[in-house]
Amino acid sequence: MAKVTDIHLSQLLPDSIDEDPIMLACAEAADMECARIIADIPVPAVLSRVDELQEPMLSLLAKQFRVLFWADTLPVAKKRDLIRKALIWRMHHGTVYCVEDALATLYGNGTVRQWFEYGGTPGTFRIEVEVTNMGLDQELYGQIDTVVEATKRKSQHPDGITVFLTGYGSPYVGAQLSGGELITVYPWEPATPDVPPADIRFGVGYQSAEISHINPL
Repeated sequence: MAKVTDIHLSQLLPDSIDEDPIMLACAEAADMECARIIADIPVPAVLSRVDELQEPMLSLLAKQFRVLFWADTLPVAKKRDLIRKALIWRMHHGTVYCVEDALATLYGNGTVRQWFEYGGTPGTFRIEVEVTNMGLDQELYGQIDTVVEATKRKSQHPDGITVFLTGYGSPYVGAQLSGGELITVYPWEPATPDVPPADIRFGVGYQSAEISHINPL
């Protein structure tokens, strides 16, 4: 199946004008305008492109979808998560899932302990929040309380909030192996000649001679 981007208007011209330079120029101009319009088609699809959006578009979407908790100081990744989950939280508003998922999205982890789990007053609950790679101060504690109030059922009331501070890091382990050789260099000395022991020999010789004269008869 051919795509609209693969079809050119000049290919659809009738035989009577498909070689007319003016008509060909008009067809090319129309193709350029169509290409520009086609390129802008994905722009209205904001939810499917939420990972590409930046401010101020994110803040506008937060108002449109009535995000339960929003702060300009939040990282962009957190803002995108809040927009992505806004409609889901609206469908589950007032449930334990909504409270826990909102806390987990913003801070790392969150758990709701209902009154019958710890023997508390009926209609109360406790919150346990694990804050990852963040410090705890009064402002952060207030933000957590705001998130809980925005997501809980109105007939229930928090009985306490416990915050656990956790941090994650990458352990680094190093090892080194060194090797070497110790060489001692002494000054040069001439080698002592290896003279084999000489053999001492003694010799004695004796020589004698005899002279005989033979006279004729």
